[in-house]
Amino acid sequence: MNSVELQKVIRETTPLLAQSPAKVRVHFKGASAKTKALARLVRKGPRPLIALAARVRKVIEPFPIIRSPNRSATAVPLDWLLDNVAISLESIAEKTLQRQHRKLAQSARMAEQLELRRLAISVLCDAFRKEFNQPYHSHVATIVTELIGIDTDADYVKKVHKRARRSTRRSRGQNS
Repeated sequence: MNSVELQKVIRETTPLLAQSPAKVRVHFKGASAKTKALARLVRKGPRPLIALAARVRKVIEPFPIIRSPNRSATAVPLDWLLDNVAISLESIAEKTLQRQHRKLAQSARMAEQLELRRLAISVLCDAFRKEFNQPYHSHVATIVTELIGIDTDADYVKKVHKRARRSTRRSRGQNS
């Protein structure tokens, strides 16, 4: 649930991410396309091997980490690594949320709490759906109310969850 704080740190260290979501998406999609093109060029010549470290159980990083496909250190072809980097960049572009029209919060603190509430709802509904095949909106509302301290009802959770699923489907449809 520290994603709001983590987002602040990321934006401070990488100024690109402080731009509009559309510009960030375009940047990551462009980087993904360039990485795919580089992988195609590498395949035409000798394919150098790159050593990847063994899998790490849990790493808290803002971006995806390319790991060894095995539990031990592995040497993989450079083009394989570039393809995985391109996939990761494309994934980041897809996950970059569209700016939504919302009521402005009265303070920065309240804006952070509202954003944290929205993120918590998305994560918890997805987790409940994955584990129990149901989003359990009323349970999520209770948990979010206790976590964030803002009264949240099941109808609001349902609305936020529906919007998140719709935007995910829309972004997948654009990439097809």
